[in-house]
Amino acid sequence: MHSTLTVLLAAATLAACGAPPPPAPLAPPPEPEPLLTSASVLQWTPDGDLVIDARWHLDIDTATFAPLAPKEGKGTPALSPTSLAAVFEPGLLTVLGGRQVKVPSFFDPPAQGLPLTGFWLDKNRVYLHAWHPEHKQAACRVFDLAQNGFTTPTECVNGDHPEITRLQKGPGDLLAVHTQDGETRGLRILRYTPETGMRPLTIAPIDLRPSGSIIVGFQADGATAALVSDCQLDQPRPCSAPPPADGRHGLYILDLATGKLSGRLVAVAPGTAPAPDGRRLAWVRGDQICVGSPRTPGATWCHRPPQ
Repeated sequence: MHSTLTVLLAAATLAACGAPPPPAPLAPPPEPEPLLTSASVLQWTPDGDLVIDARWHLDIDTATFAPLAPKEGKGTPALSPTSLAAVFEPGLLTVLGGRQVKVPSFFDPPAQGLPLTGFWLDKNRVYLHAWHPEHKQAACRVFDLAQNGFTTPTECVNGDHPEITRLQKGPGDLLAVHTQDGETRGLRILRYTPETGMRPLTIAPIDLRPSGSIIVGFQADGATAALVSDCQLDQPRPCSAPPPADGRHGLYILDLATGKLSGRLVAVAPGTAPAPDGRRLAWVRGDQICVGSPRTPGATWCHRPPQ
């Protein structure tokens, strides 16, 4: 007891004399960022491989990952018919592993820093789309990488909402236009060329209110598209019901000629990407990319990206 009192008195004396307090314990190191999350975007290339965000190209046959850029990629890349990946930033088009193109303002007077999106029309041409939120106006150009020049299309693409978040190229002149207004998303599937503009398909609008999500996987023959959504797309108000308690999404098939939509075929993981061959799915499970068949439960194989 006497020794404990002595120690306490000594500590009080040091504090009174302005002695520095003992150092605070070191904070634990931050947890490393996960390589993959449920928000990771998977895209099938025309030759049957996978692109993960703007970070890796996964060769399905050899199960090997190749980096797309020296730094961590950002955004969802657009894929060309030859599997080149391009990302869009305000005033800049970047072909990953290739070249960068400065994109001038499409508006008069010029406006800088506006979001840019786009898609590959063919192996050389890229459609570029900008939205001016103050003027409530869209503008677009086509850049030809071979000719190194811009041209103005007959008509700019538009969708269910003014803000276009992604333009997803399908076979031929098919195009999925993903839009957003606040939390509400929209999807319009149509045909588009810079020469003829937009041509509608006989597809009823897909209602994603109030905040439903959807993934489109065009089939290689251009006849159908696979849709993955947390909404019950075969119901009159698809997203009015609460999302599934197990977090699984539904897989549906849309006939692009008739507009007929199938019932829910199978439950899949959020973010699942249907392959153009109609026989495979890809999804994220933990820190791995998995590939399997929609007709067989479970994965054919799973692989982890390199650190």
